[in-house]
Parts: sequence; C-alpha cells; structure tokens
Amino acid sequence: MGSVFEELIRRFAEQSNETAGEHFTPREVIRLMVNLLFIEDDDALRKPGIVRTLFDPACGTGGMLSVAEEYLRELNPDARLEVFGQELNDESYAICKADMMIKGQNPENIKRGNSFSEDGHSGGRFDYMLSNPPFGVEWKKVEKAVRDEAEGQGFSGRFGQASPGSTTAPSSFSSTCCPR
Repeated sequence: MGSVFEELIRRFAEQSNETAGEHFTPREVIRLMVNLLFIEDDDALRKPGIVRTLFDPACGTGGMLSVAEEYLRELNPDARLEVFGQELNDESYAICKADMMIKGQNPENIKRGNSFSEDGHSGGRFDYMLSNPPFGVEWKKVEKAVRDEAEGQGFSGRFGQASPGSTTAPSSFSSTCCPR
C-alpha cells in the first residue's frame, strides 16, 4: 500500500506546488540509509532471537520502517524489529498504520500528530532512529512548544541537545533515541 501511494505521490508531485518537505523518499535512498544505520551492528543483529526497536518521527507511509524491517529479516530471519512512528498527514498516517497491521507490526505503535509539538511516544526509548524530516517546512507553529520542552526538560527531553534548525547538534531527537 505504501509503495503504491509513494508512486502516486512521485507521479503527481511535479504537477503540484507542494511544500518542499511534503514528498516521499525513494526506496533506493531508504535502503542506503538503512544499510548505514545497521552496518555497525551487523554482528549483533545476526544473533538468534534478537529484538530491536526503530523510531521514525516523520514516518509518512512507513517506507523507512518497512525497508528496515525487510533488511533485518534478510540479515537474520530469527530477528524481530519492532517499529514505532508518528505522522502529521492524515492520509499518510492511515496508510502507514494499515501497512504496519498488514505486515504484522503493532499498528498502535504508529501515532498521529506533529512529533515536534506532540510527543506521541513520550518516554519511549528506541535502539535506532531513522527519519527524513520535512525539510523546507516551517516549524514556527510549534516553536514555542519545542522551546518550552527544551527549557523545561533540558537533557532529559528530546530537545536538550538542540532545537530544530540549530547547528549545534546532529539530531533534535537525541534523548528520545538512545540505545537501551
């Protein structure tokens, strides 16, 4: 379902004036990202019965979650990847949730909303995080919520390291995405 939706987005994106961040990531790029994400852990991921968690805070239709799960299954058929995501767009959210259900994932792990202002996985800890954030989309609507969380929670929260648009740290979600 996600692949069909992504193909429709790709075909019609050129004909519309969509926001820069509202696009899909080609599967080839996702595969490269997943390879880079897991490459250091290949040995650990080959252990029988290994279970890992992955979070995508801007999951769209779930393409990155699906490709990561496929990668791990190919590497180790006995491994399990539990996926978690959050998506702002209603249509993408619904497709992702349905796709995860079809693939045997827990659809309750996919939350709706803006992950900057509404932490759908508050307190969650994940082994990996993979995301293609909505580049080019203004975050000013949620700036107050992000800054309030950063000031109120510091390094215990998601934005203690840095805020979106900041150049002081590579990840705005560093506290949420810490290895167990």
